[in-house]
Amino acid sequence: MLLPAGQYTDVVTLRAFALDGGTPVSLGVDTSFTARLIVPASVRILMDGAVTASNERFGLSMIFLGELSDGAEANANLQIRATSGVRLSVASRNKGVLQHVAVSGDGGAIPYRLTLDGRAIDLRSGPAALLRQLPGGAGRENVRMQINVPPAGARPAGTYRDVLTVTAEPN
Repeated sequence: MLLPAGQYTDVVTLRAFALDGGTPVSLGVDTSFTARLIVPASVRILMDGAVTASNERFGLSMIFLGELSDGAEANANLQIRATSGVRLSVASRNKGVLQHVAVSGDGGAIPYRLTLDGRAIDLRSGPAALLRQLPGGAGRENVRMQINVPPAGARPAGTYRDVLTVTAEPN
């Protein structure tokens, strides 16, 4: 269970007892104090689904799309665990294009579409943001991520890639 971010207080009372023939006997005056707990705003993201390689320690995941000549689709889930609302932003190193690793320019570029929970994300102009408010202010939620590559047609054979950076900030 995740508590919503904030400050929590309660009064704690200490009482000391001794057993006298099986009966508890008070040893003095109660002592009370106020206990305070501060839960910071925090967020963690894990990814599952079409992930083919992952390194949780460094926050890296890889999705393999396979043969692109006929198009490709991959689905994954971003598992959000947070103590507050979350601002997700997604940025593409190649502005929404799978780029051939050895061929530069448009001849080695295949555009793709990214959606988060069914909402199209435009990666061409820079990072795109999505705000999420978690029920009760804290908890876990999945955001469905879909990558769709239309048929690539006649393109140079080889490896194409892009790097997506997903950033999550407490909101």
